[in-house]
Amino acid sequence: MKALHAVWMLAVLFAIPAFAEDAENSVIAKERSLWVAWTNHDGAAFQNALTPDSVQVITGLGEVKGRDAIVKAMSDGNCTLRSFDLKDMGARRLSPDIIILSYSATQDGACGQERLPQSIRATAIYVRRNGTWLEHFYQETPTK
Repeated sequence: MKALHAVWMLAVLFAIPAFAEDAENSVIAKERSLWVAWTNHDGAAFQNALTPDSVQVITGLGEVKGRDAIVKAMSDGNCTLRSFDLKDMGARRLSPDIIILSYSATQDGACGQERLPQSIRATAIYVRRNGTWLEHFYQETPTK
């Protein structure tokens, strides 16, 4: 019985990192999907991926507070994103229910007549609510 218990404990210890990695990979995939959604002005994708009190700080738009305002901003035609490339995406678990992403991106787009910066560094914070990972905060900083 002790041997069976020891085997079970080892299985659990080795499985925990795999579950954590799955969550981190899921969050990275969701972040990539939001960039695709922005190119398509797909507000429904943002509606399903953000917390109600989400905040985004986006070059060209400034600070946008609340899921409804973010959905509207991503859906309207004022800003266009023609292409993008995300690189060096890293996810770090801050707690069982919080993951922070950081990555760099290049993009080709504009808000009105103002071109978006070609290169940015981005941070996104995801929280797990009722078993679902949702973006709670996003901020980008132009880089050279």
